[in-house]
Amino acid sequence: MQTLDDTVSRRFLFLQGWEWSRAIGISAAVAGLAAFYSYDISIWISVTVFVTVLTLIHMTTASRFILPLPHVAILMAALQYVLAAWLSYYWPPTNPEYDIGGRLPLYLSYGAASVVALAIGWMVVLIKLQPKRLAPETHSSPRLLLELDLLLGISIVATLFAVLLERVESLAFVFVLLSNLRYLSVYARMLVRGRGWAWRLGMVLGAEVLFAAGAGMLHTLLLWSLWTFAIWIYRFTPPRRAVLAVVAAAVVFLPALQESKWQLRQDAANTDPISDSDQTGLKELPVGKAVTWVLYLADDISVRYNQGWIINRIMAWVPEETPYAAGATIKEAVIASIFPRFAFQGKAMAGGQENMLRYAGMQMVGNTSMNLGYAGEMYANFGHVGGLIGCTLYAVALGLLFRVICRRAFIHPLWWSLVPYIFFAAVKAEDGIDLVANWSVKSCVLLFGISLIFPAFRQALFSRALDQPSQSLGDEIAEEEPSLPEGVVIPR
Repeated sequence: MQTLDDTVSRRFLFLQGWEWSRAIGISAAVAGLAAFYSYDISIWISVTVFVTVLTLIHMTTASRFILPLPHVAILMAALQYVLAAWLSYYWPPTNPEYDIGGRLPLYLSYGAASVVALAIGWMVVLIKLQPKRLAPETHSSPRLLLELDLLLGISIVATLFAVLLERVESLAFVFVLLSNLRYLSVYARMLVRGRGWAWRLGMVLGAEVLFAAGAGMLHTLLLWSLWTFAIWIYRFTPPRRAVLAVVAAAVVFLPALQESKWQLRQDAANTDPISDSDQTGLKELPVGKAVTWVLYLADDISVRYNQGWIINRIMAWVPEETPYAAGATIKEAVIASIFPRFAFQGKAMAGGQENMLRYAGMQMVGNTSMNLGYAGEMYANFGHVGGLIGCTLYAVALGLLFRVICRRAFIHPLWWSLVPYIFFAAVKAEDGIDLVANWSVKSCVLLFGISLIFPAFRQALFSRALDQPSQSLGDEIAEEEPSLPEGVVIPR
């Protein structure tokens, strides 16, 4: 019988040769179809479609070995930098500031290329990463589950303080990190299949829905839902068709559904109750509402997802109106992520208002939060070619940290629960490098402190692995997981 080590050694980036051939063939076919509709705009659209489809197919297999952080980051970049911008070509936004217009081909030469650069960066750090599936490694499960519930309780208390201290930025961020421990708690319990993980996860996500409804913003809810999906496909290895179906539904419909719902409510308020048609001229019948909703859906995706218009403004503004930053914003981001605000008085305020004014020529009003995104920031610092190199190195920097976690998680699976906590801000294409660096560094420091305080949690992360023979990869995927005691950790 072929051993796991023999099977893994014949894989490159988690896929065997025939899997790569199939994935590349399907991706090329879909990219060719996209080229038929976009050849007159830019070849970079079909290149991005190829990368997107290849990433999706790769994720369905790679998620059996690792938490698909690289895939999520690449897909988010493709959506926000290219696909939404392409959609806006057919459904131009009503606000002219968001309209790339005739500059779309020029923009795509950088925006789409940055997606490819990001994918290359992630690919480089995952080369020769050898997953191992050893015999189950057990820990003191009752104590571990108790500590996970303590973390959940701490996060609930911290959430209340985070609301009260939201205007005190230095303290508010600490309590935001503490409040996010609720997800680390439920994800860890989910990974070990501790009793009650399902209702705890439902409670946490339900509370997130209430927060989102109260604030009128779904961004955080959608990101945590995305991380929940990543944990789910890793832990329970659903069929590929199920994975692709959920991805398609979540990426395309969920965020835009909220915005289109509010727009439809606005239309309902503007509709004459004695008339049988609304302002669009469509009859108030289900089919009419459906058509109206689809139109709002397309418009919303092209605006709400589209980060390309910001990068387009940066490309038009730098260096004509302001010189390249030459690495200044990155240097500030690194320093700010290491030192607290009271020790570094020049630390930039969150929200990106300063960067947007300097490098995009946009004055943010009030508490409006908007930033350059890592691709836009790299262009503002180094220009076209330098920006693409910067995007690759940005992915490599994040990927090296992820690689360290992967190597630990192959032996101690509870490490996977740390990935959403540490990289929560890293998958978003619109946040600045300062926020991503600050979030990742501070969360690692906080997790180190937690590991010192909670011994069972520390043991689950660092205890000596059992040296047991590997199982066959085919048998591992095909067979049902054995029934294990509550709280047992199963390396994947």
